[in-house]
Amino acid sequence: MEWDPKTKILDNSSIDLGHQENARIWGELENYLALTSEAGAQWLRVKPTAFAIMDDLGYDDMDSFEATLGGTFEEWLIRLGCVELRTDENGVPEMRLKPQSGTEATPKSTIMKLPVKTREDLQVVCVKSPAATISIPEIEFEIGNDGKRVIDTLYNHISQALFQLENYSHHCEADKKQAIIDTVESLRKCLDLDCEWTWVVSDPSGMSELTDNPNVEIIYN
Repeated sequence: MEWDPKTKILDNSSIDLGHQENARIWGELENYLALTSEAGAQWLRVKPTAFAIMDDLGYDDMDSFEATLGGTFEEWLIRLGCVELRTDENGVPEMRLKPQSGTEATPKSTIMKLPVKTREDLQVVCVKSPAATISIPEIEFEIGNDGKRVIDTLYNHISQALFQLENYSHHCEADKKQAIIDTVESLRKCLDLDCEWTWVVSDPSGMSELTDNPNVEIIYN
């Protein structure tokens, strides 16, 4: 199967991908799936991948890794929902990203809007596709399309942006510094819910996702 990140993640998953460690594990797994596809293969062996991710993320041993997973890596993959498992002719477990069904509609360009008013809203999980941009119109803030899929809560998406902006402010030209400081302050007010604001995901690929929430408005282009 040619690597194609156009696979929905949240729809069939029983895993809390808003939990940072689950999101980190998924990010590492997606990298390995992509590398496998780029090498011309379709299936990736489960056990060596588990050990590779364990090492990449700094776990001491498989016991500590599985304690985070809440079971074996294979059980975690089953709960993830977007990965297909099989055993090869030698009985070795393998996996791949589930291919899209031929009956599935082609994703449409979408704009998703969520008014953020409560702490619960900040814990909504957002899957930002490689093609998507995120904006908060009330403060004229935008996260660009950086070519990577990112899964995190709204709170953590903003916290990461804050971290990057603060680091940049230490090295930028003086004439830009105040504008960055002002943006950082505005983002902090968003996290503190000092005002109501709107999380807007604009995605020409239609592959971004938000946790089910009755207040999400979806506009199809």
